[in-house]
Amino acid sequence: MNGDRIARESTPVSWHPSCGNDGVEQRSSSRWRWRTFGSAFDQLDPYLPGAFVFAHEVYLLAPSEGIEARMTDHQVYIDQLEDQQYGVESWTRVCAATFPLCQRDVREIWQWCGCAPPAEFFRAEYDLYHFLADLVPASSALHAIGVSLTRCLNTLDQCEIERAVVTVAGHAIQTLSVSAPDLDDVRRCLRRLRLDRLENVSFGRYLNRLLAPVAAPSGSPALIGQP
Repeated sequence: MNGDRIARESTPVSWHPSCGNDGVEQRSSSRWRWRTFGSAFDQLDPYLPGAFVFAHEVYLLAPSEGIEARMTDHQVYIDQLEDQQYGVESWTRVCAATFPLCQRDVREIWQWCGCAPPAEFFRAEYDLYHFLADLVPASSALHAIGVSLTRCLNTLDQCEIERAVVTVAGHAIQTLSVSAPDLDDVRRCLRRLRLDRLENVSFGRYLNRLLAPVAAPSGSPALIGQP
């Protein structure tokens, strides 16, 4: 496995798992993103048709501000906050890697998260299970949060809209996000849906608000709040 699959800050990439271990990296452009939690969105049903599907992800709460790190069964994604205008945030994909991760991959993920790298490794490669069981508990600065989502994706006014019910640590709440490459498209869509007066709260900030008071100390199980 080649550690070069991890993105460098100067050349953010998007990793395509369908290409296998020799997949092709491509530059990832920024997207303007807005998200809110807690409101009921049933009034938006005429704008947002479609079936809901289930997904499970794991988020890493990390010291670095403006960084969101999440994992699926097969991949790690890290996004960096680049700009904020009119209450909407611009995020860039700066790291994308596929499990299993080699030691060099892990060190660079720790660097993105603002943490000292693991003092020692006991495996040449880490799948998601061993990443969470062996590496995260060894860091006092990282905490892994299990998140279940029942989501529906739509497109409106050149924007991608995600509507979901999020369950974390036994707490269920609705969330809705609007994103697009162009800021004006996001603002126009928010006005059309009458959402522009609601607070924009990124996923990472919401999880920190919800779970920071009960964050696990070093040496505790890696996965907090697994649904």
